[in-house]
Amino acid sequence: NDTEDVTVVRTEVTIILTIDNRPELYLNFTATNFTEGSEPIRVTSNRLRLVDKDHNDYFSISQAKIWIDPTPDTPLENLFVNSNFSGIDFNFNSSTGTLLLSGDAHISQYQSLLQSIFYNNSEEEPRPGRRIISFQVTDSARLSSDVETFDLNVLVVNDRAPEIRVGGPFAFFERHPPLLISDGLIYSDPDSGDFPQERLEGII
Repeated sequence: NDTEDVTVVRTEVTIILTIDNRPELYLNFTATNFTEGSEPIRVTSNRLRLVDKDHNDYFSISQAKIWIDPTPDTPLENLFVNSNFSGIDFNFNSSTGTLLLSGDAHISQYQSLLQSIFYNNSEEEPRPGRRIISFQVTDSARLSSDVETFDLNVLVVNDRAPEIRVGGPFAFFERHPPLLISDGLIYSDPDSGDFPQERLEGII
């Protein structure tokens, strides 16, 4: 700007967003129980939070993994999602005990899905004890959250009678020594828990 005229120069500035923050997952609970014979139970809740400090309108979440440790020894023990969003696929791999959610989507969609994870075990006699359920989320830049875990305890029910098999028939002869009739006896309990036995009776 001089006394004669004004010169205006325009230029452009491009703002380049970088994706450099890992997703953060907060389960906000620590443990739950599943009882033999129960319906599937929801193992997450609306308290679960998924956070990514990168610009969520431009960068997405690409997958979430949830797995059971120890790995189930039957496909009857599994995890599933009771919800869906277009573009996100679900698959449970029974050989690894892993539920995989995959497909680029907004962080809010993944949070909603992760709030609706269910555990099921339809074995007639499930293996009792502790399971560790682990979660990890990965964004579109392949940056992964820390692994978050909680305990799930499988409780079994004493609902089946013990089984006992003996040999025989036996012949006892008058004036002979006592006859051993328990040789070959087989005793078992179909229940999967280590339940104590109260008594064993022999009736003539």
